[in-house]
Amino acid sequence: YALCFFINMLLCFVFPAETKPSLRKEMDEVTAKLGQPAVMKCQIIGRPVPEIKWYHAGKEIIESRKYEMSSDGRNHSLADDGTYRCKVVNEYGEDSAYAELFISSVRSYRDFFTARVVKRTKRRVDTARMLQKPPEFTLPLVNHTAYMGEDVRFGVTITVHPEPRVIWHKSGQKLIPGHDDKKYTFISDKGLYQLIIHNVETEDDAEYSVVARNRYGDDSCKARLTVVPRPKPADLTLRPMFKRVLANIDCKEGQNIRFEIRVSGRPSLKWEKDGTPLAFGPSIEVVHEGLDYYILHVKDTLPEDSGVYRVTATNSAGSASCQATLKVERTTHVKKEYEPSEKEKQKIAGKEELDKKVRLSQILAGTVVTPLPPAVKWFHNGKQIHLSSKYTMTNISGVLTLQIINCMTEDSGTYRVVCKNAKGETSDYMTKTEVYHVSSSKTLVTEKPSVPAKILTKPQSLTLEEGHTARFECDVDGEPAPSISWLREGAVVAPSARHHIVSTQYNSSFEISSVEMSDEGSYTLLVENAGGKQEAHFTLTIRKSESKEKVVAPPRVTSPEAKSPLAKSPEPVKSPQRVKSPEPVKSPQRVKNTCVFSYFCFPISVVFCVLLQCFSYC
Repeated sequence: YALCFFINMLLCFVFPAETKPSLRKEMDEVTAKLGQPAVMKCQIIGRPVPEIKWYHAGKEIIESRKYEMSSDGRNHSLADDGTYRCKVVNEYGEDSAYAELFISSVRSYRDFFTARVVKRTKRRVDTARMLQKPPEFTLPLVNHTAYMGEDVRFGVTITVHPEPRVIWHKSGQKLIPGHDDKKYTFISDKGLYQLIIHNVETEDDAEYSVVARNRYGDDSCKARLTVVPRPKPADLTLRPMFKRVLANIDCKEGQNIRFEIRVSGRPSLKWEKDGTPLAFGPSIEVVHEGLDYYILHVKDTLPEDSGVYRVTATNSAGSASCQATLKVERTTHVKKEYEPSEKEKQKIAGKEELDKKVRLSQILAGTVVTPLPPAVKWFHNGKQIHLSSKYTMTNISGVLTLQIINCMTEDSGTYRVVCKNAKGETSDYMTKTEVYHVSSSKTLVTEKPSVPAKILTKPQSLTLEEGHTARFECDVDGEPAPSISWLREGAVVAPSARHHIVSTQYNSSFEISSVEMSDEGSYTLLVENAGGKQEAHFTLTIRKSESKEKVVAPPRVTSPEAKSPLAKSPEPVKSPQRVKSPEPVKSPQRVKNTCVFSYFCFPISVVFCVLLQCFSYC
């Protein structure tokens, strides 16, 4: 037992217990003459070794040429004159002592000390009474909810008589000041204690607590920090708004018209005629000029183009629409009756009388002469047609025939035949469309069999590196010609700076230039007509590029519609970046779009027959 007691005493001497710092005795007042230095001393105890600070008139003294501080571990001194306070602090507490330095002929030591003793005695009694209380939270912690990446500040207020030691914990683990300054900041200011957590993450979602402790007791409180993902930014897209709406138009058959609109919001447009999607082709197209200016061109109008045209603009914020009416007046051809003058009437009457006599003599003599056939001329939309490899004209026993080889869309229109001889002239006309209108009010209807839409060549899935160009192609069939739409995850892909769609009647290509990771996904090809629809699915996979070399995009494919021989309507606004709207479902009501003839392997000829009866005078 004696040996154990001796070892314990030795350990206590070598490794003394941790204690709150204190001053062994009050500092003595010092008197010095003016201009001479003075030395003030205090003796301190405490483990670990406390931090020592000197104050003069309530302000901390910084060591300089005027003030010199020294310490041997137990004794600490300061050289100068005035009123001083020595404060010692470690993590277990603090203590202070006061002393006066008197300069001869400046202050009276006796008078000051006598008054000071009374005041200090009273203050010491009050201070001792206040120090006998544990710390108390006057403003505890509160729960916080923060987005990832934000800074969070926890704060409490605590009674500081005496000043407590404050320790912060996260999920029961002590947070040590200075261990991670980039993540945690600790602030202490006259009873206000704060913990700032910078750039919070999911790992910071925990329970935080703070403990305040002094020699008379302790107090604690806790709160929860909840970290949630930052919400996606709100969609600031505005609903489409028309700055210029469609206007009603009246025109005559064969004229070119333009529907013009201006709409904001970068929408996708859907054009309709009489409630059905508008069929686009060489004579009907939409041109995008500038930022919000769109033009619908209708060339060589027909009476069948009359109707209500409606455009709907749609984006992520909503949709808006406007409509207008187009009236096309049919061109009428009136037979012109030639009225000769009196002299011409007399001349004609004399000639007719002479012809009767000549014919009568020929009949009596048995030598009847066959009259010369009339001169025949054919006209298309007012322009005369001449015999060529495309047109064949015959006159067999008064039956006039015009044969058109390999009919094209441009062959639609009004045809007129004029017969003329010495006795006068006569004419008749007809309009060539899907329904042939004849001047005799008889109608010949040609019906085409309906063939469901079908995909002949399906687009293939691709795997490319970033920056390359993705191109998908397809061939389709169907009657009437089907509409072709390219979709991504159920949404129609609209033409843009990187997305290019070129479509003909039975072929379409979809090109994405400089592909990015955002272009990766599933795509769908949709073909549809009145007979049915069919879909084809394919995917685009993007690999991260290993090199930074730029990929040169292949030459852009020009739509064959641009080679149409039809003259385009005047375009007042020129834009180098003209983007055509996507081609919606093609309507079977469009009678001018007869390009289907050119895609079959055999030519189709249309024969117009007009029977002209010639009357002869007997």
